[in-house]
Amino acid sequence: MKEGAWSPTASIGYRLSAIGLLIASLIIYPPLWDPFWPRQAGLVAPSPPRLAFGHYGLWDDARREGELLAAFGRVDTALEQQIRAAAGPQIFTDMPGTAAAAGAVSRMQVFEARQLIDQGAADQSALLADLAGGTPPLAVLDYLGNWLTPEIVAVLRHRYAQDGSLGTFDLYRPVDAGPQRAVTPPADMGAGLEIASYALAAPLSVAYEPGELLTIALNWRRADVAPAEAAIVVVAHLTTTGGVPLRESELPLIYAALPPGRWPAGVVVQHLQTLALPEELPPGRYGLAVELRGGGAALAPPRRITEITVRAAGGRTFEETGHFVPAPIMRAWAELGGIERIGLPLTPVVPFAWGRLQCFELACLELRDGKVGTRPLGTQLYLAETIRSVGCPEGPLNDGVCAGFKDLAEQHGGSLGTPVSGELLRNDWLVQWTTEARLERRPATGQQGLGRLGDESLRLPPGDRYRWP
Repeated sequence: MKEGAWSPTASIGYRLSAIGLLIASLIIYPPLWDPFWPRQAGLVAPSPPRLAFGHYGLWDDARREGELLAAFGRVDTALEQQIRAAAGPQIFTDMPGTAAAAGAVSRMQVFEARQLIDQGAADQSALLADLAGGTPPLAVLDYLGNWLTPEIVAVLRHRYAQDGSLGTFDLYRPVDAGPQRAVTPPADMGAGLEIASYALAAPLSVAYEPGELLTIALNWRRADVAPAEAAIVVVAHLTTTGGVPLRESELPLIYAALPPGRWPAGVVVQHLQTLALPEELPPGRYGLAVELRGGGAALAPPRRITEITVRAAGGRTFEETGHFVPAPIMRAWAELGGIERIGLPLTPVVPFAWGRLQCFELACLELRDGKVGTRPLGTQLYLAETIRSVGCPEGPLNDGVCAGFKDLAEQHGGSLGTPVSGELLRNDWLVQWTTEARLERRPATGQQGLGRLGDESLRLPPGDRYRWP
């Protein structure tokens, strides 16, 4: 037979190989569902192939699908409540179906719009100006990145701050510096720009404390002259009452996302900036001034916008994480159990329209209507827990906590809240969820502790810090 001619033996071998591969594909398959965690949309997690039969086989995969769908249903219901509670008919989201399910409109059809923007067929300037002004009032994000443009990510990271999470979604709300105060007359700051008004978030005590983070919102508008095209930096100054500079902070104007030449005509554009007061700052009166710089040089003299009073009240900066805890939240932190119950601060104090938020390792504290309390993170995070339980193997204590967690119940008392689950096995730990915590116990050693719910509610990648300011 000539070389390269058809061979019946070779044909049979190819067929047998194909049949073998087909059989193998039915016996060994890539799982559809992670056996432990709900996945974000589009996030690929390592999933080694499994046998179709036996533990974690097809039958278990089908059961796991039901558990995940139930968890997603609970999260979707909670998301709908959050969206409907937000003022206005629009939200910002990278999953437009989430808005539609709650009867709202997504401010951007992210996937399609990104392609048009990249091709130069669409302009995002109006959207960026709206986001810079804190409109819309809620952003529901599956992932801060992906199909969002770098400019949108920059504005969301500086003008909005994360207000916890639900399931695989992060909630972002505009940082609220309070009511705007007019600058009279409007200050010409150079580069064809002027300050029309400003806002400064109020202190949590009777005065600002040394180490506290000031939140300043500046409303800018273009003058009649053409704005400079060079990169512009906003500089906020802390000064003495005589104008001597003490500390400054720099941030690109509108976070380098929206140059003044692209501002919509007649629109006031807002820029948010923070300034940390020195920890060693003596009590007294101080000035706040603003200037613009281009190419490292001042474009006009600094303009003083207001004065503040500084006085120590019992707040503290934690060296371990670098975050300042103001006096009212510090008192609540100590009363609730301090480092053992609340943990170290993971975020600064963030001003939102509803109040102030500061998250710690084990809990998040909220200041609402003048009172500081814990956010019910156990209730919130248990919505996405796919492993459910209603019973206690050894019976419950008087407060409903399972008897196996007696030590934790005695140590932390009422700060744990009331149970929302029974005892269940989670990642080789026996756990029980309460409204405020997750109680954890090692079956082999009896070691007990609390879950890092404050950390988990932020869903930050390992090693990453909170994304604001």
